[in-house]
Amino acid sequence: MAPKRKQPAAKSGPKAKKAKVVVEEPVVDPIEAKIETLVDTIKNHYEGDRRVKEILTLAATHTYEKPREDRHKFYETFHNMVDETLLEFIKTHKDLKEGAHAKLANMDNVKEANITKETELVEKITTKQSEIDAQKTLIEEKEQTLQIAEDVLSEKDIEATNACEEKEKFEEDLEKTEEVYASYKTLTDATEGAEKPSGKEQKKLITNIANYLKKIGAASSLTVAVPGILAKAEHAAFDLIVLQESTRVFDEKISSLKTSISEEQAKTAPLVAEKEAASTSANAAREDLKTNEEALVVLETALGELVSEKKEVVKALKNHNKEVSKITAELEEHTATFDKLTEVYQTEQELYNRSDIVAEVPVEEAPVEEAVEEVVVVDSVPADAVMETVVEEDVTMKKEDYTSKYEENLEDVNTDVELVEN
Repeated sequence: MAPKRKQPAAKSGPKAKKAKVVVEEPVVDPIEAKIETLVDTIKNHYEGDRRVKEILTLAATHTYEKPREDRHKFYETFHNMVDETLLEFIKTHKDLKEGAHAKLANMDNVKEANITKETELVEKITTKQSEIDAQKTLIEEKEQTLQIAEDVLSEKDIEATNACEEKEKFEEDLEKTEEVYASYKTLTDATEGAEKPSGKEQKKLITNIANYLKKIGAASSLTVAVPGILAKAEHAAFDLIVLQESTRVFDEKISSLKTSISEEQAKTAPLVAEKEAASTSANAAREDLKTNEEALVVLETALGELVSEKKEVVKALKNHNKEVSKITAELEEHTATFDKLTEVYQTEQELYNRSDIVAEVPVEEAPVEEAVEEVVVVDSVPADAVMETVVEEDVTMKKEDYTSKYEENLEDVNTDVELVEN
């Protein structure tokens, strides 16, 4: 028994048809498209004043909307602005293109120069390192010389100091004696109207003088009498004798001390001279060491500069191929931009020279034989070549016709421009 076929389900209604949606592409006016390209070029490439850029974009937008014969004469100024701006763009990118091309052509020379430079730098670094090593050795010798000089100075300083101890003691005693003697003279000054200490200050000075006389070995009778006599305002004959003796004791003490100092100075003079000579030698050795250390710093700085320069050269050699690729990319970019700008400029010229005037081409009658011969020649030329010739002649005639009209109105335009400028 044959299997039963499954019956299809009944449709509840007619199948709905989907409507096709046709998306119509907007029709772009070719003139508007060219003007938009011109405006975009100015926006993308002009880098000057923002307000000038706005003026240029407005000029490019409106100057070329109408054919040349229908434009207002003032649009000629706007055209000149746009034309000059585009030529500047082209020149800029032409220079960039030529610069990149020259740079790329010189890369082999750059590589050879860097190789030579690296070799020279290696030699210079080796030489400079040898100079540094020699300078370090010299500094070690200068340090040893300084150490010896300082040791000698230390020895001479100890000898001179020990030898001068007695002399310095005499000098201290002399200073003290002269100080006490000055106080004594103040108290015994008989000059009329001279100011003398009184009260506690006077007692202090008198005690100091009496004690010092005892210290230097004055007679006891003198040291006992002096305090009372110095305290008096007026002195008797005996008082004057005591004071005279006290003065003699001071003078002798001072004279004795000065003699002792002179004798000690004569004894220690050679040792003092040796100490001064040792000090001079040590100072010279110290300055010499400092000079050589500064010279080492100069050498090390120069070495560092050479090493840094060598690193840059090695880096340049390592990145040579990468740099070539980079410059090649820049050249391609500048060339593409230059070509595009040149194309835009040609478009701008086409817009500027655009005209709706169709020049009438006069038709000349020719003999039948010439006409037949001409037809034969035309048939032998490809159609594209014939079309190209016709278009070329047509454009030439349009340009000549417009040029004639433009020259007729040139004087009026110049007059109007002068009026506007004034």
